[in-house]
Amino acid sequence: MKKKNINYGKWFTEEEFMCKCGCYTTRMDQKFVDTLNKLRDLLDRPMKINSGYRCPAHPESVKYPGSSHIKGVAVDIACEDSGYRRRVIRMAEDLWVNRIGISGKFLHLDLDVNKAPAYWHYN
Repeated sequence: MKKKNINYGKWFTEEEFMCKCGCYTTRMDQKFVDTLNKLRDLLDRPMKINSGYRCPAHPESVKYPGSSHIKGVAVDIACEDSGYRRRVIRMAEDLWVNRIGISGKFLHLDLDVNKAPAYWHYN
């Protein structure tokens, strides 16, 4: 499979999205990366990517083979402050991000068009 050339925009680098299993591959969706750049513009604050693309061999992908991270349309971003979390959620919704997982330490954002809109909380 030929690797797509992705424009990561002014706020992000390819390295931030690379799989952390040790393979360091990335296959992010351009529309999703563009949405993240728009979100970062609106926030006017840094957005740290904790987890971007996950290859099929990544331990989390093995546990959850239907993960949107495998498709390159999901990220987990660092988020420990409730005010920041609220801003990210509201602005992400304005950009049609309609799958949001909420944790005390991160937010999962995804644009998987093959899944129903959803909100969930990580225990």
